[in-house]
Amino acid sequence: MHSRERLLRVLDGKPVDRVPISTYELCGYNSSAFENRESSYKRLMDYIREYTDCVCMWNPASDENIALSAYPVGVSTDRYSKDNCSIVREVFHTPKGDLSRTVKVFDNVHTYWTTEHLCKDITDVDAYLSIPYKQVSYDYSDYERIRSEVGERGIIMISVADPVCTAMEIMEFGQATVWAFTEMDHFKRTLEVL
Repeated sequence: MHSRERLLRVLDGKPVDRVPISTYELCGYNSSAFENRESSYKRLMDYIREYTDCVCMWNPASDENIALSAYPVGVSTDRYSKDNCSIVREVFHTPKGDLSRTVKVFDNVHTYWTTEHLCKDITDVDAYLSIPYKQVSYDYSDYERIRSEVGERGIIMISVADPVCTAMEIMEFGQATVWAFTEMDHFKRTLEVL
């Protein structure tokens, strides 16, 4: 049984030859993925291709700007390098005031660290929510490439933002958790708007 069949049968509640194994975001069959272009990952990615079932997270390009909206919000950006990392500070000019965030990206590391979150309190969240909604358009022109790379070795899972993750990421996680539990109506409204 090939991986694609195995995964589809499991998702349909049907019996399979073995339990499928997925390494989630580490996908062996996506030539655009950082892990497949970084030589230090070669042995790991070879192992993943040989012994796991591919659930390929695919992110189609879009015109999303901020707040799950394509609305053109003005942004001031300041970038500089320090030691072995790049630091980017962005200021978003919303209808209800400016919001700023700072992220740090280390050289040769495929992730970033938010050192200043966009929203520091629920007043900032209200400014974030004041950004008008404009429907996001997606560009699926890359689909045939990813489909041919994955083939029968797995399935493709489109990876687009969702309201819960978006809401929790605009604020430091501890603060976001407190906000979700102590300001439930405000948090619920935020999810509804997103």
